[in-house]
Amino acid sequence: MYLLSKVLPKFILTVIFIMSVLTFPVSAGSIWDVGSGESRLEGELLSCRDNHVHIGTKSGIRTLPLSSQPFVAMTGSSGGYIINPADFPLLIKVELVINKYGKVRAMRNKQETIATPTGQELAVSGHDAILSPDGENYLLFHMESGLFLYSLENKYAPIFLGESSIAAWDPGGSKIACFHEEKILIYDVFKQSKTLLSLPAAQDGLVHVLTGLEWSPDGKNLLYTALEDYPDLDSNVFCTRILDLKGSTLQTKYIINMVKATWQKKDQILFVCASDISQDISGVFQWDLLADKTSVLLPFEKGAYRNTAYNPGTDCLAYTTAAGFAEDLYVLDFTRATKTKIMSLPFPVYNLQWTKKNTLLFSEDFNSIIYEVNQNDSIDNVCLIAQATGYLPVHGAAKGFVYFLAEPFEEPQPLFLNKLKEKVQAGCPD
Repeated sequence: MYLLSKVLPKFILTVIFIMSVLTFPVSAGSIWDVGSGESRLEGELLSCRDNHVHIGTKSGIRTLPLSSQPFVAMTGSSGGYIINPADFPLLIKVELVINKYGKVRAMRNKQETIATPTGQELAVSGHDAILSPDGENYLLFHMESGLFLYSLENKYAPIFLGESSIAAWDPGGSKIACFHEEKILIYDVFKQSKTLLSLPAAQDGLVHVLTGLEWSPDGKNLLYTALEDYPDLDSNVFCTRILDLKGSTLQTKYIINMVKATWQKKDQILFVCASDISQDISGVFQWDLLADKTSVLLPFEKGAYRNTAYNPGTDCLAYTTAAGFAEDLYVLDFTRATKTKIMSLPFPVYNLQWTKKNTLLFSEDFNSIIYEVNQNDSIDNVCLIAQATGYLPVHGAAKGFVYFLAEPFEEPQPLFLNKLKEKVQAGCPD
């Protein structure tokens, strides 16, 4: 669903960053400019503790005190965040401005230009998009006109499907489930047929706020989620239903503070649940449909599981946990019963998802880069491949991925396609 609440936190932080830069008490010019009696230092941040930073340089390690009010930020070409010095990601290149008293008055990550491939422009604009599993079709949502089905090869004219951005492709890429006129619409791409399924009636005074729709791994059932909302009252109860393709409810579960739900296996659902409505502390749970029981998969943890992505082909769950300002990326392999830390990322991750070649994609908003996680050789040789400059939609990845040049807010953005190389790149780029 395209919601303002999804984009508002980043917008507020960016505004705070800009306002702070404008009001920070330094002489005229950029806060990063070196003033009279000041100097600049570049190096690798080794640690930050006891009000001092330890910087690795070509000439050795330097230890510098922080000023009483240092300006510390992670920035890029598209925005930035002010952060506490203690939360600054370690072992990354930094730029420091040292005042005339030998103290650090400003520190940020080193500004670098990142080259990315140019994708194929699709000559359409919108606010959300979903690529089909085979990479031959895509769904495009526009806030004014609704949800449409497009063919990448222009085999047919765009087909209107509904008013909501919530939609899902079946595993084979032949059917689409979406919402239309308060019903579930199933569209068969090859038969060009539509089927409408009625949703269970809401209780008096209760409003169902649709939050998710997903196909089962075998394509025979649907997972439907909605917030059970009483107008003018705070609500944190989510209804999760398993439906057959005739619209009959097979199972129902009500979950408090649910963040996300997804199929794991035919008879098992994964869901992320927060400890309260703020979603600062979350855990991951499994719902066994046959036994109708839930169990804890990953315990509640602050800053954890803001990103989760399940890969049915490999039976692996990728997720991130906060590490100060940065995030650590993990993969939980259900088949091998192993949990592996893949890498530490010096920035927040958005819209983590698997591609059809079993690699991970995500967005970051400092430089608006879409990265692919390359893990071809071994866990000791994992790196990031910059695949595009832009914004990756929540369900943009499949056999390749669709993306926008910028995250759509009120104004629609042009849509592009990156087909990705079929083979995982060997080694890491220089």
